[in-house]
Amino acid sequence: IHIFFIMFVIFGGFLILKIKTIIFFHVPAVCWGVYAVLTRTVCPLTYLENWFLIRANRNEFSSSFLNHYLVPLVYPEEISHEKLIIFGFLLVLINLVLYLIIFRKHFFK
Repeated sequence: IHIFFIMFVIFGGFLILKIKTIIFFHVPAVCWGVYAVLTRTVCPLTYLENWFLIRANRNEFSSSFLNHYLVPLVYPEEISHEKLIIFGFLLVLINLVLYLIIFRKHFFK
């Protein structure tokens, strides 16, 4: 679930070019994604995944799902917090440009 969410946050703006209503899901997803990266908060999906693991009689993660599986992929050790801030800013900027394109096409036909 986490990797799909990350992919949606990164590439969902392009999907909006085809399916306009996705914007109502994408804007909050980008906001949450940027907030989570900047504050290094634990995603609520981790608690849900732990609950499912317990229900399936499996061990829950001792740390968050992201820390366990995705952090090494998404945040390589050599990347600094400053670079993450730059990437977050670029993500927001790219999406704002895409939203502007959609807005102009929709309202200025």
